[in-house]
Amino acid sequence: EPDDGPTSDAGLWSDGPCDGDGPCEGDGRCGDGIDCGCGTGHDDTAEPDDTAEPDDTAEPDDTADADTDGDEALGKAAARDAAAARDIRTQRERQHDALKLALRQTLASGTLGTHRGLPVTAIVTMTLKDLEAGRGYAMTGTGSRVSIRDAIRMASHAHHYLTLFDDHGRALYLGRSKRIASADQRIVLIARDRGCSFPSCTRPATWSQAHHVTDWIDGGTTDIDSLTFGCDMHHALVGTGPGKWATTKTGAAHRYPGRTLWHPPTGMDPKRHGLINHAHHPEEVLYPPDNHNNPGDAEPRQPA
Repeated sequence: EPDDGPTSDAGLWSDGPCDGDGPCEGDGRCGDGIDCGCGTGHDDTAEPDDTAEPDDTAEPDDTADADTDGDEALGKAAARDAAAARDIRTQRERQHDALKLALRQTLASGTLGTHRGLPVTAIVTMTLKDLEAGRGYAMTGTGSRVSIRDAIRMASHAHHYLTLFDDHGRALYLGRSKRIASADQRIVLIARDRGCSFPSCTRPATWSQAHHVTDWIDGGTTDIDSLTFGCDMHHALVGTGPGKWATTKTGAAHRYPGRTLWHPPTGMDPKRHGLINHAHHPEEVLYPPDNHNNPGDAEPRQPA
């Protein structure tokens, strides 16, 4: 009787005839759903009833070479059998692992291009407090949440960037002096702004572009404290003409230091009070800062 040991990865996509003993019940469609394990044994060969014909064509002078090749083939078969015996995964588990490995190698290949100046990869940010506790959630560049445990696991084979903030969340380093924001600066913006900074806008960082608080043409610098995120729609609202919005940065004494203030046109607000987006920072609404009496500070606006 054949040994019904664990099957190997070989034959994973086999479309061979069904032997009738597998879950496909012998309907002749073995491999259609890539869930049936019929047609292959633990040694990556056909079932025993498919016996191979002996090869009698070897010349007598090739006996030594044939013996060497035979020993090598037997050694490979033994190693393959030993590996298959150690593999306790089911066929579906092997398929899952193979797909995960293929996707991971594709992401790590560096051939997927860039999106808004950054390589196509997952960017996850978290607080030091949550990281040390191993609990809570981290935020991705697309606005999704992942658990701290999953984020740590993802970081085990990723490129690490360390962004330093002070107690008020202001970026301390990674400034540049050129017009186009660098990849490093975009990473800091993702960690700091998390998305478009226009009041109540919920578009994530991946939908936003780096915006100069003071326009480059007006002498603005491409330093991290002079940049903010604006989605394609709201970035176009900023300007010096009538009906245009303006942007400024809050100072160290502000209730929300280092954040971007959006000033509406005079037709909407004659005094052009600055507004802050709290949509990407719900903790500011749930746990507002203590200095409520800070002059010129507007109340948090709920996301639209």
